Amino acid sequence: MSPAEAVLEGVLLPMAAGLLPLAIGMRLWRRESPRNPSGWGLAVAAAITFAFALWAQEGDKLWELRQKWQWLWVVGGAAAGVAVATSLLRHFAPRLPAAIVGTLLALLCGIATVLMLRPPGFDETADRAVVLLVVAGSAWCLTWPSVRRSDDDDPALPGAGWADGVAFWLAGSGLSGVVLVSGFAKLAIPLGAMAALSMAAGVLAIRGRRDLGFAGLATLSTVLASAAIVGWAYDLVGIPGWSFLALAVAPVAMRTPLPRRFRFRSLLRLAIVLAVVGVASGTAVVESGVFDSGDGDDGSEYDYDYGY
Repeated sequence: MSPAEAVLEGVLLPMAAGLLPLAIGMRLWRRESPRNPSGWGLAVAAAITFAFALWAQEGDKLWELRQKWQWLWVVGGAAAGVAVATSLLRHFAPRLPAAIVGTLLALLCGIATVLMLRPPGFDETADRAVVLLVVAGSAWCLTWPSVRRSDDDDPALPGAGWADGVAFWLAGSGLSGVVLVSGFAKLAIPLGAMAALSMAAGVLAIRGRRDLGFAGLATLSTVLASAAIVGWAYDLVGIPGWSFLALAVAPVAMRTPLPRRFRFRSLLRLAIVLAVVGVASGTAVVESGVFDSGDGDDGSEYDYDYGY
């Protein structure tokens, strides 16, 4: 597959497939934003885009789940299912406290990831606890304020929709690059598709000052964190694990509390996200030795079809 074909089939077409449920979920035909958006459209779009992009790399053998990393599309689908179910719960039980809804959603996403995703080297209880903490922790930090906003409609709560989309674009693009230099191109391209979808969601959110919604944020966060864990597990060049984890949780910086007197709070938070992504990605590139030369490397170590 040529680079142009990889971008078209692995990034642009999967992103385009997710635009329809995204637009329907955001109700773009309405000029004004829905009062309490759950983001179910983004959740469905993220699951479709990620599975489509992985299938573009693997073909029909993706559905056979013979390799552990191929369970990523199942994790993405499960996260979207949990997120949509939680949004329905929120719709039919609006008086349920936001803390309960947000915590339940985050825990279910984390538990689903732990049960379905078992990358090499993450078999011990402590390793599984790390996966749960990263996935559930980042999902909780990102989604709980969005659920709470449904309670009090406080416009000062952190995280405008467009800014959340840009944050996930930054983190997804950074993780895609790190995974690529680690030798796992089959995962790098789908992450690029997810980054493109996040930016598209951010751009669409500008109309009517829409939020991305807790269901969409939870799904994006789960996919990003689980992909970072897999990238770390399959790393071939010795990139520090903290680089993967920092990129996984980088969007959480969009929930950094800042005084209301700051006029450009979203931009300041994006600057924090950019700094985290820059440091983590830069360290990964340096540690990977991608700029080293004269060692007679023929690139054979970049065979990412491990068979497990």
